[in-house]
Amino acid sequence: MTNTSDKTLDKEVLELARQKLILELLKEETKKKCCTISPKQELFEVNSIDEFKKAISGCKLSLAFFYTPTCPYCKMMQPLVEEAARLLGDRMMIFKVNAARLYQIAGAYYIMGTPTIIAFRRGREVDRLVGLVPVEVFEEFLTRLLESEGCPIPGYEEDD
Repeated sequence: MTNTSDKTLDKEVLELARQKLILELLKEETKKKCCTISPKQELFEVNSIDEFKKAISGCKLSLAFFYTPTCPYCKMMQPLVEEAARLLGDRMMIFKVNAARLYQIAGAYYIMGTPTIIAFRRGREVDRLVGLVPVEVFEEFLTRLLESEGCPIPGYEEDD
């Protein structure tokens, strides 16, 4: 009798392991589909209009952090954006744009103040945050964007 029970338990353990492996493989497959170019897991700066165009169109989702070097709120926001790039750089392209130096891009997207964060989906603007925002607002913004494209944050589950 113990022998049959052990076999049933072994089958259950194997089935759970198989399901876990399938979920991990699906996560990896989803991760691969989020960016078509090699993403960077650090905040980098674009230095030209061409670089900007490549950055917003190379991934399903891209995040542009418009800043100016003298803006105190930009300096406060930059560590959050850097951390997002470190954690989510394999799921979305995250980069910064000096709005004073690349004023043509800032003007084209009606940047009236910094910091401004613009989210792009396949090269088109889909959302933006203006000004210094609380960490929770920034996290919710990122989560919503990633989930909308099927690139959820690993290990993140919302409390209902």
